[in-house]
Amino acid sequence: MLQSISEKIQAVITELTSQELINKHTKEFFQQRDQFYNKLNGKLLEAKLLSKYELSFNVNEAIEECFKSIATKATDIHTNINKFLKSFVEEAGLTSKDYHFFILYYNNLLSFRQEVKGAKFEIDDKIEKEIFDKIRMWEQLVEKESSIENISMSLINMKDVSNNIPSFNVKINQRIDEVLINHKNRTKITNAISRLGAILIQDLSCVTQSIIAEHKAFQSYALSLFNEKIQKNDIDHALEHLSSDCIDKSKLKMRYRKFEAIYKDLIQQNLKSNVELNQLILETKRIAEDIKQTS
Repeated sequence: MLQSISEKIQAVITELTSQELINKHTKEFFQQRDQFYNKLNGKLLEAKLLSKYELSFNVNEAIEECFKSIATKATDIHTNINKFLKSFVEEAGLTSKDYHFFILYYNNLLSFRQEVKGAKFEIDDKIEKEIFDKIRMWEQLVEKESSIENISMSLINMKDVSNNIPSFNVKINQRIDEVLINHKNRTKITNAISRLGAILIQDLSCVTQSIIAEHKAFQSYALSLFNEKIQKNDIDHALEHLSSDCIDKSKLKMRYRKFEAIYKDLIQQNLKSNVELNQLILETKRIAEDIKQTS
């Protein structure tokens, strides 16, 4: 029997000391990750129970090495996070790949803390604080800066973090909304947001596009950009770039003009703050029913 127990303990020790924390189970969905760490916790508890047996080798010492091995690997993950945070705080030009690994490591630490109770490893709770301390610094720059270029850069920095760290996305976006409202109120300039938007769109990155598209303060500005693009690329521009021989461009233009007249009439009638939505819906349906698609 002791031989059987000895073999079982050896197998548990070998499995635990060779177990990598970053693996195919912990790289994907949180359910798989949590499940992996829950099972790891079960194995550590099992190892503790087996440590009561007296065998030809020091079981307690061997089990202790297992716990140290797991703790060391968790510490390595934490070290990688700290390297990221150092670069983040120093604004050292982090890439999407850097953010990817930060998310991987951070999520693993969260699951480790939640599921693994037996490992002798304390997880620092300052990770999120360091991220949001930096966010707050950019907020303060927006609130205090007079240079619109510097304000736009701080917004870009904030949004870049929001886009790259999904778990912080909602909180950071709320902060961006707040600083935009405060900026508008502080400057007391009617076109403050439009001026800021004009600076932002000079940067063609996805970050600036998402600022304008996703934040309510830029809603009117985004609409004006949309209308401007439509006016620049009217029906004549579109028809000019149609290359099919099967299209009657004159008839298509005539139908578009008819649609445009109806559209503008609807807008003119309903462009007011107390619009009757039910009436608008009924009228739109009536117009749609009157239109027959013909070849």
